[in-house]
Parts: sequence; structure tokens; C-alpha cells
Amino acid sequence: GAQQLINGEKVYDWTYVTRTSTGWFIRATAGGFVGYRTFPITVRANNATSLKIFLPGEKEDWGETSAAAGATVPYGIKGTPTDWTAGIPNTIIVNSVDNWNNKNETDTSLIKVSVSDPYVSNETCGLYEGSVSVTFTMIKVGTHSFTAEDQEAPILVPYQSSVFSVKNSTWGNQLHITLPGQTYTPGEPPYDVNIGGNLGGTGGKTGYPQAQVAGAAFNIVVRAV
Repeated sequence: GAQQLINGEKVYDWTYVTRTSTGWFIRATAGGFVGYRTFPITVRANNATSLKIFLPGEKEDWGETSAAAGATVPYGIKGTPTDWTAGIPNTIIVNSVDNWNNKNETDTSLIKVSVSDPYVSNETCGLYEGSVSVTFTMIKVGTHSFTAEDQEAPILVPYQSSVFSVKNSTWGNQLHITLPGQTYTPGEPPYDVNIGGNLGGTGGKTGYPQAQVAGAAFNIVVRAV
């Protein structure tokens, strides 16, 4: 902002919050004077303090915090997660970031990434230059999220991703039958559809069929899955 010079000078306190390798400029202007622009000032990330997960459809927004004008939750992320399809792999990115959501490229923490889908295994991996890409194949239709946790001291603050949706696969559409004594359980293995033999898989249900009595009617449920 505009400030009065005293004895021909004025000291400003200046704090950058967004990392850049190409540099930011500072400009000074005043009526009756030729303006001035500095050389570019590079800004590196501060110490890593937490983890951040980026889903397909999301991108980094370095420097965004709750203090930024127009900032939106989740801070440090722009974009909206895209829908996933069951059985189709997708890749997420985990970064270590400072208090201003800048990626810290010096961090090499060992992290665990867990997922809310009970049929998908968690992954443990190391960051390289503050980042790692991890591929998952979701199984269960519905809404899910990932959680990233540091496994080595000093422990970074864990992070839970945005919620995203997993849609039905269009591959191997089949009919599915549950009998009395069985419970329909979407995503339950095994995934043993025999398309050539026109036989549905044995997964997607728990329990065992109840014995029936001759002459007594019983109900079955047929689903398209």
C-alpha cells in the first residue's frame, strides 16, 4: 500500500507464501518518479508439516490457506475429483507440504496410504522429492476417500482426501442370485465371472444357502450387477 517516505526511504515488511522457481517481482511506483521493479525473487517451500492427497481432477494450489482471498476448502487444492469406475485403475498423488501448502521437495518420508474400500489393499511407499504417485483399483461402488499417514519421525500431520464416487463397471455385466441364508455384499471377492461359460461369479455375497423343504415356496433375489 501507499506509504510516506521519511528522509527519502521506507522499510517494508514483506512475506511471500507461495513457492516459485521463476521468481516474484516487487514494484514501486510514485507520482513524479520513475518506477522500479526488482529482479525476480525465488521462494522455496518452508519445512514440511503435513501430507496432502490429490485425486484425479484435483491440482496443486501452492500458497492457498484460509487467509487467502477467495480461498476454498480443501485449501491448497483446486479442481473437483472425477468419478472412478470399479475395476479400472486410477492414480493419486501424495505430497508433503509446508504450512502454506507448498510442496517440500526435500522430504523423503515413508508413508502409508489407506482406502475406505474394504476390498482394496493399503499401500506403503516412500516420498521422492516430496511426492509419490500411487495407483489403486477400486472395487466397491459408493463414496470413498484415502488417508495418508507418515510412518517415520518427525511425523507429518496425516491427511484425508476429498470424497469421491466409484461407479458401476460396464465390463462383464451379469445376473447375480442370492438364496435364503445368503446376503448380497457388493464388491465381495472372488471375481470369477465365466463369460465364455455364461456363468456368473460366486462373489458378491456372504453366507450359505439354507436347506429347503419339498413343497414349500421360498424367495430368491436376482440382480443385474
